[in-house]
Amino acid sequence: MVDKTKWPRPAAWAITQNEKLWTEFDSVADPSVIIGWSLGDSYRTSMMRPGDRALFWMTGPSGGIARIGFVLSTEKTPKGRWVASDGKRHKAPYSGEFFMPPLPNRRYIHRSALLADPRLQDCELLSTASQQPGPLRIEAKEWKSIEKLLRRFDQTSAEFRSSWPQR
Repeated sequence: MVDKTKWPRPAAWAITQNEKLWTEFDSVADPSVIIGWSLGDSYRTSMMRPGDRALFWMTGPSGGIARIGFVLSTEKTPKGRWVASDGKRHKAPYSGEFFMPPLPNRRYIHRSALLADPRLQDCELLSTASQQPGPLRIEAKEWKSIEKLLRRFDQTSAEFRSSWPQR
């Protein structure tokens, strides 16, 4: 059996949410920059460190990258219950806090843009793994492709300018 805990750190972590359950989660409806979210109980959660890149991925056909930022912290949730921003309790063994600057639209990058890139064919975001509780791994070559899409979005959005250098 492969010991996945020994795998190298990914280029980024993806946190998933179902677009039908979390309709209010987008940069327009929730402009908070510190986001709390539930995480699955896996070796991946224990690998997350403050400062790691993170993105929030909406699952489903209308989904895509909703927010992007960094991990601030992860912890075991008290009594295995995470309290969402609406006050509802959800079963979740871990939770995290993430720094996620607001973005000017309801979908940052639609999943179809990722599907069109052959370098992302093995990306967990585009597989059945995206239906699992996060975090998902985004490997270095996949991050480079996503970064190109981020830069292209930045160049076409007059209201938003990222901190990424223009090339």
